[in-house]
Amino acid sequence: MRSLARTRPLVRWACRLLLSTVVGIPGVVVAQSIVIDDFNSGALTVVLNSAPGTAVNFVDGNAGTVLQTERTLRVSGSSVAGGNISSTSGLGSYGFTRPAGSDGTLEIWWDGNNNSTTFQPTGLGGVNLTANGQNAFRFQITSSSSAALSLAFYVWTDGSNLSRGELTLPAGGGTIDLPFASFGVFGGGGAVFTNVGALFLGTTSPSNQAWSAVIDDIRTVQSSLVFMDGFATGTTVRWSSAVP
Repeated sequence: MRSLARTRPLVRWACRLLLSTVVGIPGVVVAQSIVIDDFNSGALTVVLNSAPGTAVNFVDGNAGTVLQTERTLRVSGSSVAGGNISSTSGLGSYGFTRPAGSDGTLEIWWDGNNNSTTFQPTGLGGVNLTANGQNAFRFQITSSSSAALSLAFYVWTDGSNLSRGELTLPAGGGTIDLPFASFGVFGGGGAVFTNVGALFLGTTSPSNQAWSAVIDDIRTVQSSLVFMDGFATGTTVRWSSAVP
């Protein structure tokens, strides 16, 4: 009986955590995510095959699958020595390849439906990413050829105020949560997550290492754990996970 008593808090914690994350159970309120991109619409491929150079293009997707229906892919650098650097979106994923011997950066933007290949830091018009209690970005990763290289995710309020977060992709794929609170100021006073003008995901230094990766989905989530026994009501536990 004493052993059973000791397990009850753990059982209560597990049940509360499960109920807080499962959709469709009567009486359970699940915060609505904001889809940044699930890559199910808007097929586009951008390839850099000159040195030095830049290749950039945009594509319109469907509402609800791409934030404000437009994404832009950009590749810049030198690809002659190692082969083409490519970036592809649509059909349920975003993937990029930078072969050995090439030197370049890969970027994907969500900066509003402006039909332009020029980055617009206020193009989204002030999206509130914290609506419905959202406090983190969730990345669904299919694969990554490197577990050492990282992506930077920039959140812009305007051309002067932005914040930056960083994530390393698990080589075997999985799920990564990037809390808003983990972002650092990268310009001005930093981004205001209730007033977002653009989002920008890109590779970081070093830019001359071979890397290929596939991302299936990016969206906001509510990742705070506030149901755990032993924590005061309203306590926020910030966390980042890589689940294979």
